[in-house]
Amino acid sequence: MENMSEAIIRTLRKDDYPALIDLVRRTWYAEYDERTGLLAAEADWENCLARVTTAFVAELEDKPVALIVGRIDELDHRSPLNMHRRHSLRKLLQLAFAHDGMAAASEILGTLHVDRQLRKQAANIGHEYSAEVVLFVLDPAARGHGLGRRMFETMMSAFHAAGIRQYFLFTDTTCDVGFYVHRGLTQVCEQSLPASVPGENPSSFYLYEGSVPERRDVPPSGNTGRLEHKLVCRHTVHRPATKGLTWQSSAKELPLGKVFTPDFRFTIPSFQRAYIWKTENILQLVSDLDDACKSPGTPLCFPALPFPLMVTCMPSATPAGIFTVTTSSP
Repeated sequence: MENMSEAIIRTLRKDDYPALIDLVRRTWYAEYDERTGLLAAEADWENCLARVTTAFVAELEDKPVALIVGRIDELDHRSPLNMHRRHSLRKLLQLAFAHDGMAAASEILGTLHVDRQLRKQAANIGHEYSAEVVLFVLDPAARGHGLGRRMFETMMSAFHAAGIRQYFLFTDTTCDVGFYVHRGLTQVCEQSLPASVPGENPSSFYLYEGSVPERRDVPPSGNTGRLEHKLVCRHTVHRPATKGLTWQSSAKELPLGKVFTPDFRFTIPSFQRAYIWKTENILQLVSDLDDACKSPGTPLCFPALPFPLMVTCMPSATPAGIFTVTTSSP
């Protein structure tokens, strides 16, 4: 694989999942048959997504070749037993009926247990964090071309933009620990597990911590990597009353420099999200919109939400820089 400098770093999309799950399978579960390895990779993948708020993919020739995902605590308002966690548990149950599936499930659950112990050890000696690099993986053919450095720096940019000072990650002897040492991370604690096969070396697991550099470049195209939805203005077109026909809608994307002008005001329909949104979710939306008004050329991202946000845009005589967000309870 050549021309890694031409790889595009962008936010993770759902259509990336199959290729990246297969990359996880080939990286960590290649010793199992294809079905068992795929189930294990899917369980691992969903478990990672259950705590991820920020995700970047490197794409080359329309194919994802690298992934880095992270968690920023203040951006995650989901339940601990969220959709991805439930999917992960379902895949673990399916492993029970697959060839060597119990071994794969034990490997995943054992690693999660060690991670919890490492985090507890770190907390006991005064190391607390508000951000984590959850998963970092490159296609073997993509290594050695500087792409890993670019991916890691992109995540650091996202952490910096969120005001993160310190972060941590879990790693082990199957990973390139030297990469993290070279990036300035330091080991905080370690745990070892006995070898699962006689004659093999025991596995060592580590918690490393790092400081976010004071100044980082803005992520590519102003992208924060947050798993969110771009603002789409949905213009409702009123048609003359015709029997059997109702309202028709069309949607298109507009730059913020156009959206945040006196031409529009914003409302959240009373029927939407009232049963799931809390006060802090609404305040976060208002804060994001306020920040966007100050930087109209910057793409707008919303906090991670259970399903896409629809914003209705209507003509308004509101002065420039002012907008209206209307909500109501059920």
